[in-house]
Amino acid sequence: MKKKIIVVNDDYPAVDRKTVHATDYILNKKYLNHNIEIDEFNYNPEYLSLGYYIKLLAKARKHLLDDTVNNNSVKQHYDSRLAILIDPNEENPPSGQQSLFKMKQISEQFGFKTDVLDYDKLKNSYFMYDILFIRETTAVDNHTFELARLCEQHGLIVIDDSESIIACTNKIYQNELFKINKIPTLKTEIVCKQNLLKIYENISYPCIIKIPDSCCSLGVFKINNKAEFLEKSIELLKDYTLILTQEFYKTEFDWRIGVLDNKVLFACKYWMSRNGWQIIDHSDPNDDRISKCGQTENIEIQDVPEYIIETALVLSSLIGNGLYGVDLKEKDSSCVVIEINDCIDIDIPYEIKENDDSVLIEIFKTLKERLEIKKATN
Repeated sequence: MKKKIIVVNDDYPAVDRKTVHATDYILNKKYLNHNIEIDEFNYNPEYLSLGYYIKLLAKARKHLLDDTVNNNSVKQHYDSRLAILIDPNEENPPSGQQSLFKMKQISEQFGFKTDVLDYDKLKNSYFMYDILFIRETTAVDNHTFELARLCEQHGLIVIDDSESIIACTNKIYQNELFKINKIPTLKTEIVCKQNLLKIYENISYPCIIKIPDSCCSLGVFKINNKAEFLEKSIELLKDYTLILTQEFYKTEFDWRIGVLDNKVLFACKYWMSRNGWQIIDHSDPNDDRISKCGQTENIEIQDVPEYIIETALVLSSLIGNGLYGVDLKEKDSSCVVIEINDCIDIDIPYEIKENDDSVLIEIFKTLKERLEIKKATN
């Protein structure tokens, strides 16, 4: 029988042995045990609040019952129509104009009437479509997530689905998921106000600090010594309940494995920026010695080490069956996982080659199959 506990925020007193403070639940290793069930908790759903993390970590630890929404279709069926969501003002979109044109061309070969739309045009017409394909950088606290949820509730097939957006945009959740499932990672610790000084004393330098929703190399900081660690951590903990500190391990490139439906789509090497330590370097915009972005090298899947592919597929299956980018580093004749991303770059001539449509064909073939299954079961 599972042990039932109640998780409370720090301003609530513990009333009995079943009651656990939120920070204790997050940091104490004894609560990694699968034989625990959260009976109830003071859940503040506000983005990145303590309650938000409790729900994410409890999900990773399998302490919560499945609360998936039943997204039955409530819309009238039209002929197959597909909407591609973009932000025309996004500086570094996941797919550029040439790639979007190719997507529209290939999707229509699969019988879709495809429109490329921004949010203002799509928010009042989403119910006209069967599929939403998001090609705008996602975040839980903006309209991409809201639109994904709305479309799911009205029966659309959505990539990226809302659960994948939540999982892939939160590094705290991912760290817990990796740890619970024994996925090889760099040494990582959760940092909060309660354990800041302990972490400060015990970690090795240099190290990396990440905010929970870091993206595209933003919100990731290299820390060289204790003074820098304390200064940056105190600054970030004014805005974030939890942050991460991670072992610094420099490599010349990271692997990016693109996965859809738990099958490999493509493989790339994302090389570090010249004289920098990140793929996209944001450290000093005035330093001309540092190239702002490393090169992308498309690699044939059969030429990728087997342990890279196997680890990427294991990890993607833990998140779902969506379109993911798994980032890994080679280490000690094996690999460690850095993170898994939603709304990944699918762009010519990087992740997809100019004269090879196989990646896009696989994406729209999968969407077509999902739509046919949905129509057959309704």
